[in-house]
Amino acid sequence: MSLFQTEVLHFLEQNVNVIPHPFFSHLHCGNFELMLIPLSPISADYKNQIYELKKEYKFNNQKLIILWEDVWLTKNEIVKSRLMVLMGKGERIFARKTTVKVIDIVVSTQFLNQHHLQGGTKAKFKFGLFTGEELVAVATFGPSLLMKNELNPYISYGWIRYASKKGTIVVGGMSKIMKYFVQMVQPGGITSYVDFDWANGESYEKLGFELVEITPCQSFYINDNNERIYPHKIKESIEFIDNQTNKVFNAGNLKYIKRFYEK
Repeated sequence: MSLFQTEVLHFLEQNVNVIPHPFFSHLHCGNFELMLIPLSPISADYKNQIYELKKEYKFNNQKLIILWEDVWLTKNEIVKSRLMVLMGKGERIFARKTTVKVIDIVVSTQFLNQHHLQGGTKAKFKFGLFTGEELVAVATFGPSLLMKNELNPYISYGWIRYASKKGTIVVGGMSKIMKYFVQMVQPGGITSYVDFDWANGESYEKLGFELVEITPCQSFYINDNNERIYPHKIKESIEFIDNQTNKVFNAGNLKYIKRFYEK
Protein backbone atom coordinates (compact mmCIF):
# COMPACT_ATOMS: atom_id res chain seq x y z
CA MET A 1 0.00 0.00 0.00
CA SER A 2 1.16 3.52 -0.77
CA LEU A 3 1.29 6.23 1.89
CA PHE A 4 -1.76 7.82 0.26
CA GLN A 5 -3.79 4.61 0.50
CA THR A 6 -2.60 3.98 4.07
CA GLU A 7 -3.63 7.46 5.24
CA VAL A 8 -7.10 7.25 3.68
CA LEU A 9 -7.72 3.73 4.98
CA HIS A 10 -6.62 4.70 8.50
CA PHE A 11 -8.95 7.72 8.50
CA LEU A 12 -11.92 5.68 7.29
CA GLU A 13 -11.36 2.83 9.74
CA GLN A 14 -11.67 5.27 12.62
CA ASN A 15 -15.23 6.02 11.56
CA VAL A 16 -16.73 3.12 9.57
CA ASN A 17 -16.23 -0.55 8.80
CA VAL A 18 -14.13 -0.68 5.62
CA ILE A 19 -13.89 -3.66 3.27
CA PRO A 20 -10.87 -3.22 0.96
CA HIS A 21 -10.85 -4.67 -2.54
CA PRO A 22 -7.59 -6.12 -3.94
CA PHE A 23 -4.63 -3.69 -3.91
CA PHE A 24 -6.56 -1.33 -1.58
CA SER A 25 -7.49 0.95 -4.48
CA HIS A 26 -11.23 0.34 -4.07
CA LEU A 27 -12.83 0.53 -0.62
CA HIS A 28 -16.37 -0.42 0.38
CA CYS A 29 -17.46 2.03 3.09
CA GLY A 30 -21.02 1.06 3.94
CA ASN A 31 -23.37 3.23 1.87
CA PHE A 32 -20.70 4.29 -0.64
CA GLU A 33 -17.55 3.04 -2.33
CA LEU A 34 -14.30 4.93 -2.65
CA MET A 35 -11.77 4.52 -5.46
CA LEU A 36 -8.26 5.79 -4.71
CA ILE A 37 -6.15 6.89 -7.67
CA PRO A 38 -2.47 7.74 -7.05
CA LEU A 39 -0.40 10.30 -8.94
CA SER A 40 1.07 7.98 -11.56
CA PRO A 41 0.83 7.63 -15.35
CA ILE A 42 -2.72 6.81 -16.44
CA SER A 43 -3.57 5.13 -19.73
CA ALA A 44 -6.42 6.26 -21.96
CA ASP A 45 -8.04 2.84 -21.48
CA TYR A 46 -8.02 3.24 -17.69
CA LYS A 47 -9.50 6.72 -18.04
CA ASN A 48 -12.35 5.33 -20.12
CA GLN A 49 -12.87 2.46 -17.67
CA ILE A 50 -13.31 4.92 -14.79
CA TYR A 51 -15.77 6.98 -16.83
CA GLU A 52 -17.88 3.97 -17.75
CA LEU A 53 -17.73 2.60 -14.20
CA LYS A 54 -19.01 5.89 -12.79
CA LYS A 55 -21.92 5.88 -15.22
CA GLU A 56 -22.73 2.27 -14.31
CA TYR A 57 -22.84 3.13 -10.61
CA LYS A 58 -24.92 6.25 -11.32
CA PHE A 59 -27.60 4.42 -13.27
CA ASN A 60 -27.72 1.62 -10.68
CA ASN A 61 -28.32 4.21 -7.94
CA GLN A 62 -25.01 3.38 -6.27
CA LYS A 63 -22.46 5.88 -5.03
CA LEU A 64 -18.82 5.66 -6.12
CA ILE A 65 -16.44 8.42 -5.07
CA ILE A 66 -13.22 9.00 -7.04
CA LEU A 67 -10.45 10.36 -4.82
CA TRP A 68 -7.21 11.45 -6.46
CA GLU A 69 -4.01 11.67 -4.45
CA ASP A 70 -3.47 15.34 -5.34
CA VAL A 71 -6.94 16.22 -3.97
CA TRP A 72 -6.17 14.33 -0.74
CA LEU A 73 -2.90 16.26 -0.42
CA THR A 74 -4.17 19.75 -1.23
CA LYS A 75 -7.76 19.66 0.11
CA ASN A 76 -7.29 17.25 2.98
CA GLU A 77 -9.63 18.83 5.54
CA ILE A 78 -12.41 19.36 3.00
CA VAL A 79 -12.06 15.78 1.75
CA LYS A 80 -12.26 14.44 5.30
CA SER A 81 -15.34 16.57 5.95
CA ARG A 82 -17.06 15.29 2.79
CA LEU A 83 -16.29 11.70 3.75
CA MET A 84 -17.50 12.24 7.33
CA VAL A 85 -20.82 13.55 6.03
CA LEU A 86 -21.13 10.56 3.68
CA MET A 87 -20.52 8.27 6.67
CA GLY A 88 -23.36 9.98 8.55
CA LYS A 89 -21.02 11.76 10.96
CA GLY A 90 -21.80 15.35 9.98
CA GLU A 91 -23.71 17.85 12.12
CA ARG A 92 -27.23 18.40 10.78
CA ILE A 93 -28.45 21.99 10.52
CA PHE A 94 -32.05 22.54 9.44
CA ALA A 95 -32.59 25.20 6.79
CA ARG A 96 -35.84 26.31 8.40
CA LYS A 97 -33.72 27.65 11.26
CA THR A 98 -31.51 29.67 8.93
CA THR A 99 -31.85 33.01 7.14
CA VAL A 100 -30.89 33.71 3.52
CA LYS A 101 -28.82 36.85 2.96
CA VAL A 102 -27.07 38.38 -0.04
CA ILE A 103 -23.30 38.36 0.53
CA ASP A 104 -20.38 39.95 -1.31
CA ILE A 105 -17.61 38.35 -3.36
CA VAL A 106 -15.08 38.59 -0.54
CA VAL A 107 -17.27 36.64 1.88
CA SER A 108 -18.36 34.03 -0.69
CA THR A 109 -14.81 33.46 -1.96
CA GLN A 110 -13.35 33.12 1.52
CA PHE A 111 -16.05 30.65 2.55
CA LEU A 112 -15.81 28.56 -0.63
CA ASN A 113 -12.02 28.42 -0.46
CA GLN A 114 -12.36 26.96 3.03
CA HIS A 115 -15.29 24.60 2.43
CA HIS A 116 -15.60 23.72 -1.30
CA LEU A 117 -13.23 21.35 -3.10
CA GLN A 118 -13.03 23.65 -6.13
CA GLY A 119 -12.82 26.87 -4.13
CA GLY A 120 -14.31 30.24 -4.91
CA THR A 121 -14.93 31.70 -8.35
CA LYS A 122 -16.46 34.75 -9.99
CA ALA A 123 -20.25 34.95 -9.74
CA LYS A 124 -23.02 37.46 -10.36
CA PHE A 125 -25.20 36.41 -7.40
CA LYS A 126 -23.91 35.32 -3.99
CA PHE A 127 -26.08 34.07 -1.13
CA GLY A 128 -25.39 32.80 2.35
CA LEU A 129 -27.38 30.81 4.89
CA PHE A 130 -26.94 32.11 8.41
CA THR A 131 -27.78 30.77 11.84
CA GLY A 132 -27.67 33.98 13.82
CA GLU A 133 -24.43 35.63 12.72
CA GLU A 134 -22.75 32.38 11.66
CA LEU A 135 -22.44 31.64 7.94
CA VAL A 136 -23.16 27.93 7.42
CA ALA A 137 -23.65 27.62 3.64
CA VAL A 138 -22.99 29.56 0.44
CA ALA A 139 -24.42 29.35 -3.08
CA THR A 140 -23.37 31.35 -6.14
CA PHE A 141 -25.01 31.89 -9.52
CA GLY A 142 -23.79 33.31 -12.82
CA PRO A 143 -25.27 36.05 -15.02
CA SER A 144 -28.26 35.56 -17.30
CA LEU A 145 -27.84 33.77 -20.62
CA LEU A 146 -30.35 33.58 -23.46
CA MET A 147 -30.84 29.92 -24.46
CA LYS A 148 -31.70 29.92 -28.16
CA ASN A 149 -31.24 26.27 -29.05
CA GLU A 150 -34.73 25.20 -27.98
CA LEU A 151 -38.21 25.65 -29.43
CA ASN A 152 -38.94 28.16 -26.69
CA PRO A 153 -35.89 30.39 -26.05
CA TYR A 154 -35.55 31.35 -22.40
CA ILE A 155 -33.31 33.16 -19.94
CA SER A 156 -31.13 30.77 -17.93
CA TYR A 157 -28.73 31.21 -15.03
CA GLY A 158 -25.87 28.95 -14.01
CA TRP A 159 -25.73 27.56 -10.49
CA ILE A 160 -21.97 27.66 -9.98
CA ARG A 161 -21.23 26.63 -6.39
CA TYR A 162 -22.92 25.30 -3.27
CA ALA A 163 -21.16 24.32 -0.07
CA SER A 164 -21.98 24.00 3.58
CA LYS A 165 -19.54 24.53 6.41
CA LYS A 166 -17.06 21.67 6.88
CA GLY A 167 -18.45 18.89 9.03
CA THR A 168 -22.08 19.91 8.49
CA ILE A 169 -25.01 19.23 6.22
CA VAL A 170 -27.72 21.87 5.93
CA VAL A 171 -30.94 19.90 5.48
CA GLY A 172 -33.04 21.75 2.89
CA GLY A 173 -30.31 24.33 2.35
CA MET A 174 -30.13 24.07 -1.43
CA SER A 175 -33.90 24.23 -1.74
CA LYS A 176 -34.16 27.32 0.44
CA ILE A 177 -31.51 29.24 -1.48
CA MET A 178 -32.94 28.19 -4.85
CA LYS A 179 -36.43 29.43 -3.88
CA TYR A 180 -34.95 32.74 -2.76
CA PHE A 181 -33.04 33.10 -6.03
CA VAL A 182 -36.06 32.18 -8.17
CA GLN A 183 -38.22 34.77 -6.41
CA MET A 184 -35.51 37.38 -6.97
CA VAL A 185 -34.78 36.93 -10.70
CA GLN A 186 -37.70 34.87 -12.07
CA PRO A 187 -35.47 32.67 -14.29
CA GLY A 188 -36.67 30.68 -17.27
CA GLY A 189 -34.24 27.98 -16.23
CA ILE A 190 -31.22 27.12 -14.09
CA THR A 191 -28.28 25.03 -15.29
CA SER A 192 -25.69 23.38 -13.08
CA TYR A 193 -22.65 21.16 -13.63
CA VAL A 194 -22.12 18.63 -10.84
CA ASP A 195 -18.68 17.16 -10.08
CA PHE A 196 -19.09 13.50 -11.10
CA ASP A 197 -16.02 12.47 -9.07
CA TRP A 198 -17.96 13.15 -5.88
CA ALA A 199 -21.66 13.33 -6.61
CA ASN A 200 -24.44 11.42 -8.35
CA GLY A 201 -26.75 14.42 -8.60
CA GLU A 202 -29.41 13.23 -6.15
CA SER A 203 -29.62 16.64 -4.48
CA TYR A 204 -30.44 18.32 -7.79
CA GLU A 205 -32.89 15.63 -8.85
CA LYS A 206 -34.80 16.13 -5.59
CA LEU A 207 -35.13 19.80 -6.55
CA GLY A 208 -36.66 18.89 -9.91
CA PHE A 209 -33.56 19.21 -12.09
CA GLU A 210 -33.29 16.99 -15.17
CA LEU A 211 -30.05 15.24 -16.13
CA VAL A 212 -29.37 16.22 -19.75
CA GLU A 213 -25.74 15.21 -20.25
CA ILE A 214 -22.72 13.49 -18.71
CA THR A 215 -19.76 15.46 -20.02
CA PRO A 216 -16.48 13.74 -20.97
CA CYS A 217 -13.54 13.46 -18.60
CA GLN A 218 -11.43 16.60 -18.24
CA SER A 219 -7.64 16.21 -18.14
CA PHE A 220 -5.34 18.32 -15.97
CA TYR A 221 -1.64 18.61 -15.28
CA ILE A 222 -0.16 18.80 -11.80
CA ASN A 223 2.46 21.43 -10.98
CA ASP A 224 5.10 21.21 -8.27
CA ASN A 225 2.58 22.37 -5.64
CA ASN A 226 0.13 19.59 -6.57
CA GLU A 227 -2.20 22.19 -8.10
CA ARG A 228 -4.33 21.27 -11.12
CA ILE A 229 -3.60 23.23 -14.30
CA TYR A 230 -5.78 23.16 -17.41
CA PRO A 231 -3.82 22.13 -20.53
CA HIS A 232 -4.67 25.36 -22.37
CA LYS A 233 -3.01 27.37 -19.59
CA ILE A 234 0.36 25.65 -20.02
CA LYS A 235 2.71 27.72 -22.19
CA GLU A 236 5.15 24.93 -23.06
CA SER A 237 5.00 22.98 -26.29
CA ILE A 238 2.64 20.10 -26.98
CA GLU A 239 5.64 17.76 -26.96
CA PHE A 240 6.53 18.89 -23.45
CA ILE A 241 2.97 18.39 -22.23
CA ASP A 242 2.64 14.92 -23.75
CA ASN A 243 5.85 13.79 -22.07
CA GLN A 244 4.65 14.70 -18.60
CA THR A 245 3.60 11.88 -16.28
CA ASN A 246 1.85 14.09 -13.71
CA LYS A 247 -1.42 14.11 -15.62
CA VAL A 248 -4.78 13.47 -13.96
CA PHE A 249 -8.41 13.68 -15.00
CA ASN A 250 -11.86 13.89 -13.51
CA ALA A 251 -14.88 11.74 -14.28
CA GLY A 252 -16.61 14.58 -16.08
CA ASN A 253 -19.66 16.48 -14.90
CA LEU A 254 -23.37 15.83 -14.67
CA LYS A 255 -25.19 18.62 -16.51
CA TYR A 256 -28.57 19.40 -14.95
CA ILE A 257 -31.29 21.81 -16.06
CA LYS A 258 -34.39 22.94 -14.21
CA ARG A 259 -36.89 24.69 -16.44
CA PHE A 260 -39.54 27.06 -15.18
CA TYR A 261 -41.61 27.01 -18.38
CA GLU A 262 -43.42 24.45 -20.50
CA LYS A 263 -41.28 22.98 -23.32
